[in-house]
Amino acid sequence: MRIVIFGTGSGLVDLLTVLPADVVIVGLLDNDFLKQGTLVHSKTVHAPRAVAGMEFDRIVVTPRDGSAMRRQLVELGVPAEKILLFHSSYDAALHKVINHDTEALNRDLGIVMHPLSPCTMQLWPIPCPEVETSAEDYCRGMAIRLAAQRILARSTPGAVAELGVYKGWLAAVLNRLLPQRTLYLFDTFEGFSEKDLADGEEKKHSAAAVGEFQDTNVELVLSRMAHPDKVIVRKGYFPDTAEGLEDTFALVSLDVDLYKPIAAGLRYFYPRLSPGGYLFVHDYNNLRFKGVKAAVEEFVDETGAPLVQLPDLFGTAILTK
Repeated sequence: MRIVIFGTGSGLVDLLTVLPADVVIVGLLDNDFLKQGTLVHSKTVHAPRAVAGMEFDRIVVTPRDGSAMRRQLVELGVPAEKILLFHSSYDAALHKVINHDTEALNRDLGIVMHPLSPCTMQLWPIPCPEVETSAEDYCRGMAIRLAAQRILARSTPGAVAELGVYKGWLAAVLNRLLPQRTLYLFDTFEGFSEKDLADGEEKKHSAAAVGEFQDTNVELVLSRMAHPDKVIVRKGYFPDTAEGLEDTFALVSLDVDLYKPIAAGLRYFYPRLSPGGYLFVHDYNNLRFKGVKAAVEEFVDETGAPLVQLPDLFGTAILTK
């Protein structure tokens, strides 16, 4: 592959960090006349008009707001399909494009939605198919990947667990990221339990109904596992399903939406979390299930456990030891 790179600033540095060795850089372009004729990373910088005399397969535009430079190249005769914009991180220009319709929904329909905020870590050193194959929640998935990497690097002891499995998207990620660890999956697999709603406490926090999220089953979840031999399913009502379990834990996900099971999960798992372990609580900022935040805040106030928030889909609170 032969490419021309338009832009010689920080975006070029980012691109060179991930560019395969067999890609040939034909030349560099820049609108800054002070750079033209100089060497940048051992390559001569040319004025954009020089592109007419170059043979290439693609032109990569590296500045963050590269739309104007794309138009400039088209005006110089470069086919639009040969021009690629390189985005190494999420920036204001992308934010505006992505949230165009969200802003219109808020303005025209009277909806109140936060702008979407895709989360990227600049230039992952290797692909992560465990997370990237799903579009469910990139930010949370990548945060869990980082936690798993640190657990492995520091040999943090303990099993992995998820309370609130539903159809098994995150369980499959956990199973792939930590394939040597036992993965405990706790769920009724019958949706919200009447035990969590009958006393009326949940009405203070949400309008949840018995049986929500019941469209799943153990067989479906296990079919997603890359290492099913490492999975132990504890079907039924938590914390009853944890009776007799003696393990400690390196990584735990709580994703049960309701006040009572979140509180029970925190009380059970946090004392059993290994030093250096992580406890992820999903829906911490979910406006539909406000009992999650209530349970987390009560627990943090009682124990002093440190908490960090993620700006992912519906919000995640991370507790560590």
